[in-house]
Amino acid sequence: MSNPLLEQFIIESRDFLQTISEIIIKLEEKEDAGLLNELFRIVHTLKGNSGLFDFPSMTKLLHAAEDLMNLVREGSLSYSSHIADILLEAMDIVSIMIDEIEASGSPSLSSVQSAEEKAKKIKESFLKTSPKKESEIKEKSEKKEHIQLEHVFDFSVIPEEFRMKAVKEALNGKKIILIHYTPEAECFYKGEDPFYFVRNVPDLIWARYYLREEVPDPSLMDIYRCITDFEILSTAEKEELTEYFKYVLDQVKFIEIDVTSLIFPQGDKNGGPVYEDFINDAKTYLKEENTIALKNAVTTLLELSSSELYFASALRWILLLIEHLPETKDYIEALIEAIKTMSMPVFTFKEKTAKETELPDDFIKVIKIQKKVLEKARLREDRIIRDNILKAVTDVIENALFSIKNTKLLNEFKTIKQSQENIDSIIKWIDDKLPESHYQKETISIAPPLKKEQPPADRTTSDVSEAPSQKEAAVAVSTKVLKVDEAKIDRLMNLIGELVVAKNTLPYLARKVEDLYGITEIIKDIKAYYSVLNRIAEDMQDAIMQVRMIPVSLVFQRFPRLVRDLSKKLNKKVNLIIEGEETEADKNVIEALSDPLIHLVRNSLDHGIESHEERTAKGKPEIGTIILRAKHEADHVLIEVIDDGKGMDPEEIKIRAYKKGIISEEELEKMNDEEALNLIFHPGFSTKEISSELSGIGVGMDVVKTAVDKFRGSVKVKSVKNQGTTISLSLPLSMAVSHVMIIESGERRFGIPMDSVAETVRVHKERIHTFKGKMTTVLRDRVIPLFYLNKLLDIEKPHILNEDGEYAVAVLNIAGQLTGIIVDRFHGTADIILKPFTGYMANLRVFSGTAIMGDGSVLLIINPEELIHGSGN
Repeated sequence: MSNPLLEQFIIESRDFLQTISEIIIKLEEKEDAGLLNELFRIVHTLKGNSGLFDFPSMTKLLHAAEDLMNLVREGSLSYSSHIADILLEAMDIVSIMIDEIEASGSPSLSSVQSAEEKAKKIKESFLKTSPKKESEIKEKSEKKEHIQLEHVFDFSVIPEEFRMKAVKEALNGKKIILIHYTPEAECFYKGEDPFYFVRNVPDLIWARYYLREEVPDPSLMDIYRCITDFEILSTAEKEELTEYFKYVLDQVKFIEIDVTSLIFPQGDKNGGPVYEDFINDAKTYLKEENTIALKNAVTTLLELSSSELYFASALRWILLLIEHLPETKDYIEALIEAIKTMSMPVFTFKEKTAKETELPDDFIKVIKIQKKVLEKARLREDRIIRDNILKAVTDVIENALFSIKNTKLLNEFKTIKQSQENIDSIIKWIDDKLPESHYQKETISIAPPLKKEQPPADRTTSDVSEAPSQKEAAVAVSTKVLKVDEAKIDRLMNLIGELVVAKNTLPYLARKVEDLYGITEIIKDIKAYYSVLNRIAEDMQDAIMQVRMIPVSLVFQRFPRLVRDLSKKLNKKVNLIIEGEETEADKNVIEALSDPLIHLVRNSLDHGIESHEERTAKGKPEIGTIILRAKHEADHVLIEVIDDGKGMDPEEIKIRAYKKGIISEEELEKMNDEEALNLIFHPGFSTKEISSELSGIGVGMDVVKTAVDKFRGSVKVKSVKNQGTTISLSLPLSMAVSHVMIIESGERRFGIPMDSVAETVRVHKERIHTFKGKMTTVLRDRVIPLFYLNKLLDIEKPHILNEDGEYAVAVLNIAGQLTGIIVDRFHGTADIILKPFTGYMANLRVFSGTAIMGDGSVLLIINPEELIHGSGN
């Protein structure tokens, strides 16, 4: 995969999906508003991330799941096991798509179809809007869509062609909505793309963006913090816009725009004469409703005029409005008058009732703010700045009067503006229009409203002032966590392995110097250097091992979902308890545990835990318990799967094994309970028939043992009938560097893993006895079986006795049983890098692999269990 952004998306998506699964299951136990919000946020982020790529079916499915969760959040639906099932199934589809994207760059057709079908099913089942829901949406919509005149907007920034397009839609029955969208500063971290979001607004007419705060020094700027606002013009239905913005409603303002706010000419007012004849003719044609003559006159004059003129702009508007006569007659009259006076058109409206003529509070707020702006501008010395501020303020007031459709005040204001446009006259006009009650409010309670209106400004100021400290904090965090490609760590591990091999050459070099030259001083220096190098190598090895260590929670976290799903299918009540999930081990070891543990937990559920009726009859708690426990034991990680189910009967296991020919009659009589339980790991013992009768623990247990053996681990089982079963998996913390004992037998050297070596002893030949054809010896009052290593490896040489007539014996701990291996000599221990066999040599299971020694020789590493019990020798 060559797209680093897509790679990051895949990594993050898997983390999100795991967290989503955990929260969904937790919510089944207890509905929690905080968890619901967290779940919604994560799915929303995942949906936003998927929208950055061309995976529409995934985005659609996540959108449907998000909408479903939103219904639960709002209280329209109650969270239930059924809802959890639907959400988990949806996330499973997304997980499959993620895997396919990683493998091939895109999801398969079947996954796309599954996602589409699931999204459709969710929408049909849950997302059909109820009348109650519809009214709630409308109520929220109306609150948001109330004219928000605190937001000052200059309609002249909208190009004429877009204003005309909006007016056309309005004349055809649609409403014009101005949207002010202020994305959260942290929106990028949530996977949101405001630009993409705005481009897809329903019935989009026009949009623009601007920065809501000054851009700081580029070196201090946080490029991941959004400081962009958007203004959008749309003709979509109110409900549709509310639905589109429903997840960011707190970040938008809806303003319903009157069509007259957009109908005004623009251009050079000084270019060209005023055509008195056209004005008179146009008024006559309009009065007589002679549409054709009016249209011809406008078209002819428009062809003769320069397009940049104010006059031409007014003609274009008249030409547009002619198509909608007689409804637009008043608008055309106002435009003809505007051509005559070369001023903004003044539109007349029908007389309003006394109640309607009251000035809205929002309008009062606007003109009060504009008054303060003018009072500050009056103190400025620069006349040009004062004039610019005055023009901006008068435009705002004019637009506000357009919006409230107060013709009387609008005409009055235009008269003042044209005759005596100065700051004092406008302030006086505002004072005249402000009711006395508003003056009282301003003098008595002006402070509280300011505090209420202050937070947005405070937040912006705080964001800017705190930016350096936030940035420093971000840097501090980023220095603590560094994501590194696993291949790089593996390469470093291999290099450390080579260093270990190189270090091991020094003892051979010292011995060679001593044998050839007898220079003891150099030998001491070499040994001292070896000690230093050995310490450094061990420290480096330990450091890189810590890097590779990951918690077993990465494996354990999938089991709550597994137990939940299987217990529902089996109609059993099961409580899963997880302990020690913070226990760490090498990444490869943790990954190796995954399949065996899934197998064990499934067996405990399927055949170990009884039905709740059966448990009640036995006097057990109705709810069964499975414990998944992890802990460290020396240099191993121990994983236990414990259930309080049926347990197993060792006697029945032995009888079954005897009937299947797995053990002999003699073994049947001698075998103890522990050995009998270990028979479940024999491949021939794995049948469904037996597993049903014996609680099912035998099903595929040979697969578990094979997986554990592959990583030089061990597996043990303890069980008591009708009380439960405990299966323990023990694996080394690391599989990269191994500590082995070097032995010699038949003039060849071999390695035996130190974790299998219990002790080394010397056994006199007279203390070796044969019982029924098998060699044994007594070691500390315990009978130990003995084997000749040469015989096991088909080496046709007798073993060597020392001067006292004693054999060298390595006592090995194999699956909890002590076994003695007779060898010729012991050569100490060594750290080696184990290289497993590949190809056809991999079938030679009596050896775990090979290692290169310091003198360049190849050391075969023995697999003790296969050596004694396996068929691979």
